[in-house]
Amino acid sequence: MRGLLRGGSTSQVGVIYLMFFSLMLLATLGCNKTGQNSEEHIQNDVPTITYAMLSTGVVDAISMIAIDQSTWPDSMFTVEDLRFTTGRGTAESIVGGQSNLATMAEWPFLLSSRQNPSLRTVAVITSANSIDIIGRKSKGVLEVTDLKGKSIGVSLGTTGQYVLESFLDTQGISKRDYEVVNLSPPDLIAAIQRGDLDAICTWQPNIQIARDLLENDAISLDAANFFRVKYLLVTTEEFLEAQPDAVSEVLNGLISAERFARENREEAMKIVASFTNAEVDLIEKIWPLFDFSVTIDDELISTLEKVESWAKLAEIIPPSEMNRDWGEFIETEFLLSIDSEKVTLNTVPAVQQ
Repeated sequence: MRGLLRGGSTSQVGVIYLMFFSLMLLATLGCNKTGQNSEEHIQNDVPTITYAMLSTGVVDAISMIAIDQSTWPDSMFTVEDLRFTTGRGTAESIVGGQSNLATMAEWPFLLSSRQNPSLRTVAVITSANSIDIIGRKSKGVLEVTDLKGKSIGVSLGTTGQYVLESFLDTQGISKRDYEVVNLSPPDLIAAIQRGDLDAICTWQPNIQIARDLLENDAISLDAANFFRVKYLLVTTEEFLEAQPDAVSEVLNGLISAERFARENREEAMKIVASFTNAEVDLIEKIWPLFDFSVTIDDELISTLEKVESWAKLAEIIPPSEMNRDWGEFIETEFLLSIDSEKVTLNTVPAVQQ
């Protein structure tokens, strides 16, 4: 090229420049077009699945591990995780169409299934006695009956609300006897630490964080053993029909995360600590409270029936909407096809007989 430029005329040089840059432009356009087509091909072949999950609770640990360890196959789909501070938030996301799958406890599932009857659970992913009530001794809270006339923080629309109200009902304390303050879990911790609240009802690790911050001023009111949370993976009938393979692979990924939590306990706790902004030592204290196991069993139906019965007595839901056949809201075929031993439901839902 350098020799041609020396010996040629100005017009020849101009022609050479023009040919050179034309070739470069064509090559560039060709590369961009190929890249664009390749990208479109990937996007068309690999759909994006939106997965709403809880970022403030150890109860959603295997979702956290699945995301961190990428246990879902990228060749089939990509997962966009939407992180919420409460199960009410994840429930609202799937009812509103912002997510394809969502994790939530039984109380948000019951409430949201009223709004969208096509919601279905395909598995329990965690069972735990992880919700408790913590009071401040300096506020005069030494036992459950001291909560009368007190301000209690809770995240409404969550299982925390169910545990608070139903547990206090059994102690002869009605909703009229105390003030409810609706806050997210992080705000509950800050509020009770400042002394703005007399007590809070929430889930782990938030309970342990609050206890550590309050030190000797904290008192547990032993609500944890009152109720065993069933934490669910939920989707819609429409998504089950449109993307059955994706649902199966999501379950496979969660089962892999369950195995990881069992075989790599220390690393699993570090992952959960990172998601929940908690210290690893704190997570280790409460880890035994949780059964990270992807299952479907009769306890799920009995739990939903128990929560529904209380909602009827509390007049939260009209009696006309009660006594649902909860078996119709459980899809067992996906987990059965992966590992039949994980499904121990004695009464198989009528829709699958």
